[in-house]
Amino acid sequence: MDARTETVDRGRAESNPPVHPFPEPTNDPAWLFICEGFDALREREVETWLTVANGRVGTRGALEEGSPDSVPMTAVRTSQAISS
Repeated sequence: MDARTETVDRGRAESNPPVHPFPEPTNDPAWLFICEGFDALREREVETWLTVANGRVGTRGALEEGSPDSVPMTAVRTSQAISS
Protein backbone atom coordinates (compact mmCIF):
# COMPACT_ATOMS: atom_id res chain seq x y z
CA MET A 1 0.00 0.00 0.00
CA ASP A 2 1.50 3.37 -0.98
CA ALA A 3 1.07 6.78 0.71
CA ARG A 4 -1.78 7.70 -1.63
CA THR A 5 -4.00 4.75 -0.77
CA GLU A 6 -6.04 4.48 2.39
CA THR A 7 -8.17 1.51 3.41
CA VAL A 8 -11.66 2.37 4.56
CA ASP A 9 -13.65 0.26 7.03
CA ARG A 10 -15.49 -1.81 4.39
CA GLY A 11 -12.25 -2.98 2.81
CA ARG A 12 -12.47 -0.65 -0.19
CA ALA A 13 -9.42 1.37 -1.21
CA GLU A 14 -9.84 5.10 -1.64
CA SER A 15 -7.23 7.17 -3.47
CA ASN A 16 -6.00 10.37 -1.80
CA PRO A 17 -3.66 12.93 -3.35
CA PRO A 18 -0.11 12.95 -1.96
CA VAL A 19 0.52 15.30 0.94
CA HIS A 20 2.94 18.14 0.19
CA PRO A 21 4.65 20.21 2.87
CA PHE A 22 4.01 23.94 2.98
CA PRO A 23 6.39 25.96 0.81
CA GLU A 24 9.09 28.00 2.48
CA PRO A 25 8.29 31.73 3.01
CA THR A 26 9.74 34.05 0.40
CA ASN A 27 11.09 37.59 0.36
CA ASP A 28 10.34 37.94 -3.36
CA PRO A 29 8.39 41.23 -3.62
CA ALA A 30 6.19 39.76 -6.36
CA TRP A 31 4.73 37.35 -3.73
CA LEU A 32 4.45 39.70 -0.75
CA PHE A 33 1.12 41.19 0.27
CA ILE A 34 1.35 43.81 3.01
CA CYS A 35 -1.56 45.66 4.62
CA GLU A 36 -0.33 48.46 6.85
CA GLY A 37 -2.52 50.41 9.23
CA PHE A 38 -6.25 50.20 9.76
CA ASP A 39 -8.92 51.98 7.74
CA ALA A 40 -12.45 51.16 8.91
CA LEU A 41 -13.88 52.13 5.51
CA ARG A 42 -11.67 49.57 3.74
CA GLU A 43 -11.78 46.78 6.36
CA ARG A 44 -14.14 44.53 4.39
CA GLU A 45 -12.01 44.98 1.27
CA VAL A 46 -8.86 43.93 3.13
CA GLU A 47 -10.69 40.93 4.65
CA THR A 48 -11.60 39.84 1.14
CA TRP A 49 -7.99 40.14 -0.07
CA LEU A 50 -6.82 37.99 2.84
CA THR A 51 -9.43 35.24 2.40
CA VAL A 52 -7.99 31.73 2.15
CA ALA A 53 -10.09 29.02 0.50
CA ASN A 54 -9.72 25.80 -1.45
CA GLY A 55 -13.17 25.44 -3.06
CA ARG A 56 -14.67 23.54 -0.13
CA VAL A 57 -13.63 25.47 2.99
CA GLY A 58 -12.75 29.13 3.25
CA THR A 59 -12.01 31.62 5.99
CA ARG A 60 -12.24 35.36 5.66
CA GLY A 61 -9.11 37.31 6.63
CA ALA A 62 -10.81 39.24 9.45
CA LEU A 63 -9.04 40.80 12.40
CA GLU A 64 -8.58 38.29 15.20
CA GLU A 65 -9.77 40.78 17.81
CA GLY A 66 -12.71 41.86 15.63
CA SER A 67 -14.16 45.32 15.11
CA PRO A 68 -17.60 46.81 14.39
CA ASP A 69 -16.54 47.05 10.72
CA SER A 70 -15.33 43.47 10.50
CA VAL A 71 -17.23 40.54 9.01
CA PRO A 72 -15.43 37.37 10.15
CA MET A 73 -16.63 34.21 8.42
CA THR A 74 -15.76 30.59 7.79
CA ALA A 75 -17.62 28.94 4.93
CA VAL A 76 -17.99 25.22 4.28
CA ARG A 77 -19.40 24.01 0.98
CA THR A 78 -21.54 20.89 1.18
CA SER A 79 -22.59 18.61 -1.62
CA GLN A 80 -26.21 18.60 -0.46
CA ALA A 81 -28.66 21.20 -1.73
CA ILE A 82 -30.34 23.27 0.97
CA SER A 83 -34.08 23.58 0.45
CA SER A 84 -36.11 26.44 1.86
